[in-house]
Amino acid sequence: MIKNDRQLLISLGLLAILFALALLNQYAALNGWGPLFINGMMKNLVSCMVFGLVFAFDDYILERFIPIGYLCAVFLLICVEVGGITVKGATRWIQIGHLTMQPSELAKIFTPLMSAHTIFFLKKQSPIKIFLAISLLNIVPALLILKQPDLGSAILLLSAGMFPLLLAQIPTRFFLIIAGLICCAMPLSWQHLHAYQKERVLTLLNPDRDPLGQGYHVQQSKIAIGSGGLFGKGFCFNTQAGYDFLPEHDTDFAFALFAEEWGFLGCFLVIVLFLLLKIHVFALILKTKSHYSQLIMFALVAPMFLFVVINISMVTGLLPVVGVPLPFFSRGGTHLLTTMLSLGLVFSLYIKDKNNYRGRV
Repeated sequence: MIKNDRQLLISLGLLAILFALALLNQYAALNGWGPLFINGMMKNLVSCMVFGLVFAFDDYILERFIPIGYLCAVFLLICVEVGGITVKGATRWIQIGHLTMQPSELAKIFTPLMSAHTIFFLKKQSPIKIFLAISLLNIVPALLILKQPDLGSAILLLSAGMFPLLLAQIPTRFFLIIAGLICCAMPLSWQHLHAYQKERVLTLLNPDRDPLGQGYHVQQSKIAIGSGGLFGKGFCFNTQAGYDFLPEHDTDFAFALFAEEWGFLGCFLVIVLFLLLKIHVFALILKTKSHYSQLIMFALVAPMFLFVVINISMVTGLLPVVGVPLPFFSRGGTHLLTTMLSLGLVFSLYIKDKNNYRGRV
């Protein structure tokens, strides 16, 4: 079973190493054993428990659970609109008892799953019908997230939700036409952006435009990354984060903190670990026989690796600041939970398919 599968063991090993490095980074970001770090450890524990529990899932259970999860995610997004918690001008969270959660993170996992689920059951329909159905499923939660406002997450959700179409046997020319239409529509969307969103794009094109305003986060992030040098300043020996020059060093800019402490070699190690995890996980997907399981697995992990690329590009100034967390490293219970849930389901589906479980074809 697991012990005889080298590919799966390597994937689990890479996941464990990344998880351990992320814990060290959270410890440094939150100044050691304090209430915030202990709270984060509890969330990590819950996420690991969820990772283990979802091994009981198979594709027949998912077939019934995915539509319910999607509807729940949309409902929670509506709850945010009605009575959400506002932080720094954005209403993105809801309070359930003592638990604070961000429904957009749930939508990022259940929307691609719903897309994959729908593609499988509409596989005999025309490409136009499949595309329209997937578009509708994605637009509803994307619009709700856009109203929070959170343009970055809305775009990411649309991108992640459309990923399963790559496995839907749709002609390439169809994607080229859609890409052309999107490119034509981009200039028209500029006038509908919020002022701060326009500033982020302009700051990306000219980093010195507003160094104490919109450009402050990226400038401080670059300083933190550059000051780490080749070997870094050492674990918990940070100045940019320690003296509060680097904002959001425990969430969106956690990678910049890691770079300051562990240097270029540490960053290179993390990027290689993510790349190797991606290669091995996609190898597991290719070895899976069930087309339904392949669709679900691809929908689960493709967005996660997209977030890695976007976050690292964001903190290094290659993309505008869009508030995308780095998997495992960025503090946030909902995001970590959905990441561990996704990987747990991928490994579960692979194991059941390998053991000749008679699931969906």
